[in-house]
Amino acid sequence: MEERTEERRNRFTGKVAVLTEQEAKIHDQVFVCEALEQWDEMQKNLDKFSRLNPTAYMVLLGCAPLRRAHRGTNTLLK
Repeated sequence: MEERTEERRNRFTGKVAVLTEQEAKIHDQVFVCEALEQWDEMQKNLDKFSRLNPTAYMVLLGCAPLRRAHRGTNTLLK
């Protein structure tokens, strides 16, 4: 089993996941494809990453909880 040595951070939540080298390359490629507007290739990388490491996928790329204003504070939608 490949060692997890590569740290990546969710750009919205700040949460961290430690990945294998292969997972890190795929994760990084998602953002390269996003920047180049290569949507089909980006989706292929998202799909592959989600199958390789579902937990890291949810931490790094999954949807952030929706928030709504409630009496001047942010609360999580349930």
